Amino acid sequence: MRCWLIWGLMGTAAWADDLVVCDPSALVTNQVVKYEQSVDPSALSPNANRLVWTATNETHTEKQKGSFESLRVQLDALTAIQPSHWKCVDADADGSLEGVVEMTHAEKDTVDAPVVARALESASLTAERSSNPVCEHTLKEIDDYVDSQLTPVVTFVDAKQVLATVLKEIARCGRARAGVE
Repeated sequence: MRCWLIWGLMGTAAWADDLVVCDPSALVTNQVVKYEQSVDPSALSPNANRLVWTATNETHTEKQKGSFESLRVQLDALTAIQPSHWKCVDADADGSLEGVVEMTHAEKDTVDAPVVARALESASLTAERSSNPVCEHTLKEIDDYVDSQLTPVVTFVDAKQVLATVLKEIARCGRARAGVE
């Protein structure tokens, strides 16, 4: 039994490679869109928008070892920052990406803007659903509400204003329920 356990542990593949995928067409050029630790390097196809950190060994050249160690230092320095706030850089201006850095505050704002906008929209829709008198009512309750709004009306102008108000409430409620701003 012990022999099988040891053989099983020795036969298990363990990868130490870290993968960083950069998107040159993102809101911030070369924004990191994926960061994975312990990936299988043999499953990766060549890609200019990807950085791979590999534990160095005797088959690597000194230049490769230097690049890997430099990338490792950068990745370790960024551990407290979410990967969506990283970007890949061409450190030596040779046209290929070699490093990862933290985005500037302005770049982070650019990346976060759609998320903030969705959160504000969601809050607006939630507020509409909770404050609109027709949003949480049954059809019978809505019918009674419309009748109660029309009962005190004596002129055509008043009726037009009341109907416009009620129709707008119903439309806003419908959009809020559907999640459309």
